Amino acid sequence: MALRPTNLKVLCSLSGGVDSSMSLLSLVRPSPSLRKLLLKAALSNAGNTSRDPAPLLSHLSLLSTPNTAAPPITLSIRCVHMTNWTDATSTLSCGDDLFRRSENVAAHIRDSFSTDDYTLRHHPCQSLVKRLYFDEKYYHSVFTPLLDSLSSPTIETPSPDTNCNRFVKFGELKRYSDEHEYDCLVTGHYADLKYSDTDWTAPPSLATALDARKDQTYFLSRVPQSNFKGVVFPLAGTIKTTKDEPRVASPPANPPATIPFFPSPHTTRSLSSLYSLPSSQTPDSMGLCFIPVKSFPAFISEYLPSPGKEGVSRLHERTTGES
Repeated sequence: MALRPTNLKVLCSLSGGVDSSMSLLSLVRPSPSLRKLLLKAALSNAGNTSRDPAPLLSHLSLLSTPNTAAPPITLSIRCVHMTNWTDATSTLSCGDDLFRRSENVAAHIRDSFSTDDYTLRHHPCQSLVKRLYFDEKYYHSVFTPLLDSLSSPTIETPSPDTNCNRFVKFGELKRYSDEHEYDCLVTGHYADLKYSDTDWTAPPSLATALDARKDQTYFLSRVPQSNFKGVVFPLAGTIKTTKDEPRVASPPANPPATIPFFPSPHTTRSLSSLYSLPSSQTPDSMGLCFIPVKSFPAFISEYLPSPGKEGVSRLHERTTGES
């Protein structure tokens, strides 16, 4: 008698960059380790949804028992793209290019990796990627504190990425995920979340990623631990790129059957090229969190007529990375 599969609802956040794209690809071609991690994350998050934890516990028990057949795990994936800036009066791009690239990534993965183990959920009349607008929350919880700090030398400059993670990505987006009954929220952060092997209701503990150069635990350190329930970072055990790695890699005759989840000879950047992802050549973002800024002084001057050089310098020092 065939074992009944366990289906998990997964919300995957796409930014248009290579890291989030690879996170989606890891869900489509998951390793056994990632399947088990998703199951543990769903268990931890069961209290935030109407999910019955009993079948998940039984499935996890079977996975942990040697020489025992476990039912398959299927994933129902919904891709979303966060738009956190919609000021039409600004000279700043509002991220339409990033949204379109996210759509291209989702379409490429859907068309290139067709299996029965996953579905990319969307309404027939809508995009593969749902666009979510958190601009009001971003402005009041991330951007306004930044402006206040730059206006006064006595206020410590907050990290926009830290506040964005705390109030927007793992605040508003996590709330959206739970309210819409998603078991897991997946993002492209370079950090690790350790779920308990004994207490499935406990939130995971934040740990450093394998790639020390790209590790983002500092920018996640102010997120309440309970908000990480159900969250998975597939890139925790990967290296973004090596120093001498070419920007374009030649596809191998036989690409890996599954996307490596733990240490692998393949880097995130090289794998994205091997699988021809539309975002593979996207440079690392070095601007405000989710705002594609090219010139900090020019951008800030739209909101602070005479920003001090010291304030702008502090902003440069506190801004980093794509997630």
